[in-house]
Amino acid sequence: LYKKCHVKYQLLGLPIGIGRTDEYIMALQKSTRQEVPYQLEEERGQLLDILIDIHPYTCNKKAAVFGDPDTVLGIAEFLLEMGMEPKYLLTGTPGEAFEEAAGELFAKFGVTGCKAKSSGDLFELHQWIKAEGVDLLIGGTHGKYIARAEDIPFVRAGFPIIDRYVHSYMPLVGYKGGMRLAEMICNALLDRMDRDAAEEDFEMVL
Repeated sequence: LYKKCHVKYQLLGLPIGIGRTDEYIMALQKSTRQEVPYQLEEERGQLLDILIDIHPYTCNKKAAVFGDPDTVLGIAEFLLEMGMEPKYLLTGTPGEAFEEAAGELFAKFGVTGCKAKSSGDLFELHQWIKAEGVDLLIGGTHGKYIARAEDIPFVRAGFPIIDRYVHSYMPLVGYKGGMRLAEMICNALLDRMDRDAAEEDFEMVL
């Protein structure tokens, strides 16, 4: 469009989470010169409320994320916004851009000890997790074998998801998508807490 019609563009990351969705909304606002609808402001506030409520259960939890580079980086930034640590980020896509972007993300949030690799595979990710475990695994269906072998809660996000239903109607982008992703992450961690709780510690409300 730029070459043929001189339509200017702005290249942005996938709008997953608060910061990236903010960036996307403001780019649209600047381009259209329209006011941001109140509905979006309300959704943003709801997402912030959710993150505050679930923070005691997500804070300092470690996660491994794999899949498409844009999706992995978007989820990783959202995890950092939630107070979590994206310990391992892996994509099978070649190129240095993924690792560079991940490094910038780690520096932005001041986290250390996290790994990011392009041209990787799930065997390598499994070895990383065996060496130093994580609290949560996030990615497509193929990760279920690692989750089962290492007994890790598993959140299905990205592509492909071929062993569960309805996900294709529930996007992860935007503030609403952030709410859904936060729900899946927090509930996976809470399910693990319930499963592992001793009888005397098993509570009705966590």
